[in-house]
Amino acid sequence: MDGKLDDPAWQEVGFTEDFVDIATNITPQFRTRAKIRWTDSFLYIGAAVDDPAVWANITHTCREGARLRYWVCDYGLYLGSSPAFLWQIA
Repeated sequence: MDGKLDDPAWQEVGFTEDFVDIATNITPQFRTRAKIRWTDSFLYIGAAVDDPAVWANITHTCREGARLRYWVCDYGLYLGSSPAFLWQIA
């Protein structure tokens, strides 16, 4: 798997439902959805993000500023329960 969703391994996997804004539950203007695969050893996540202008302005991590992620357009992965593991692409 090379990170491209046209790889044959991804063809066997359907997309998630379209993502919605987690603060408002509103469907965004541009579509975002994901595919998920796993093996006994690895978890693979691929995202299709249709926004033509993906950018970020957060350059640091701040535990107290965790609420900030709700005010920027980002793609995040949350694993586990509290405290959850978090990987975020802003």
